[in-house]
Amino acid sequence: YIKQSEKNLVDFAVAKKMAAANRSSLLFSKEGYGIFSKDYLDDKVSLGLKALRYYMFMKLFVITNREIGAINMQMLVPISFTQQDMQHINTGKIPVALQGTSLIPVRIYQVLTRTIEPINQVLTVLVPGIRVEIEDHGRQLMDDGAEGRKIELVSVRNDVRIPLRCESAGVIKIISMLNALVAMYNDKSVGLIVDELDSGVFEYLLGNLLEIIEKNGKGQLLFTSHNLRILETVSKESVLFTTTNPRHRYIRLTNVKETNNVRDMYLRSLSIGGQKEPLCEIVDIYAIGHAFRKAGRELVNEYEN
Repeated sequence: YIKQSEKNLVDFAVAKKMAAANRSSLLFSKEGYGIFSKDYLDDKVSLGLKALRYYMFMKLFVITNREIGAINMQMLVPISFTQQDMQHINTGKIPVALQGTSLIPVRIYQVLTRTIEPINQVLTVLVPGIRVEIEDHGRQLMDDGAEGRKIELVSVRNDVRIPLRCESAGVIKIISMLNALVAMYNDKSVGLIVDELDSGVFEYLLGNLLEIIEKNGKGQLLFTSHNLRILETVSKESVLFTTTNPRHRYIRLTNVKETNNVRDMYLRSLSIGGQKEPLCEIVDIYAIGHAFRKAGRELVNEYEN
């Protein structure tokens, strides 16, 4: 589909190698966009790729383990936002420090202020009695001379205000992605991808959240999880299980009836099989006990020597 010229082919090859070296997408990388935004491709293909790229940037939210790790390490909380008017759509993430204060541009401060209210409308229902607010420490010049705002995020429970970092990692995580969840819930064209959605989140709350999203959500939510509570709240058609076969990595459970408990079936399949692919490596519990005893004897001998 590349319009044939030596320069086009060379530029495309360079962008492709850079994307491979960086382990990033060719289409959505800076170098790739430099190609696809110019007159390099067949017009129809170029238009389709640009439309796809627009969707990925405007309508797709991706929350990775790196962001969750920043929350768990008490470094920062990335607040997802999406705002739309008659002429523009703005989406993205606003990183706010958990330790101390953050200095952000006035424009970003205004976006964050408008983002907090819809977050609180859902947050106070999910976690009764809690709100998140912006503690404004006043104006301050930024390094480039522009005016900024020095802020800190706080949680409010029963009129008691504490820094947001004092809340659990699960609550902070929900706050971080709640605006994206609201957008996905109400807009069928919005997609949300979350790595390890269950990490740090109270499983009862997680189950309720997924149940209402599956019943009434308009957009699409894709996530990974290790929490088996999900199997009791999400329909079996919505769940894929990992296997040990790298050529057939994901499967749905077979022979599942309406009256079956999917969680119990999955645990049984781990132990005795019965699915199209093995779901895990079989572990001998007696071998585990033997290994512990052997390691203990070696540890004692090491101390004695």
